[in-house]
Amino acid sequence: PLRVTQALLPQVASTGKIAVVSTMMGSISDNTSGGLYAYRTSKAAVNMVTKSLACDLKPKGIAVVAISPGFIATNFGGRGAETLTKFGAKPVEPSVKGIIEAIDNLTLDNTGQFVHANYGNGLQPAPW
Repeated sequence: PLRVTQALLPQVASTGKIAVVSTMMGSISDNTSGGLYAYRTSKAAVNMVTKSLACDLKPKGIAVVAISPGFIATNFGGRGAETLTKFGAKPVEPSVKGIIEAIDNLTLDNTGQFVHANYGNGLQPAPW
């Protein structure tokens, strides 16, 4: 997200909003199962970049949020949406609704937050 933000900053300045897709797997305080070291570490780094961007860009009038879409039934990861649904993955559409809600609600007053899209059932603060 850092390099993309740097490259697109002139275009982003007009909207004043940046949304970074993250995951609860990047939450240090929510890690109760361990494992998946490389993935968890990379997502924790994404969260740190998001928080730092929020600090750096707020004076320029740009708000930044990290959004966890949740466990979504997609073909990402090679298992297939049907298989993931059997393990509790949720449909794509409600999660997209939650992501849009997070972006719509993003302001300079709440920049730097980490939120869970909550499958379109109202945003939830996510623990760092």
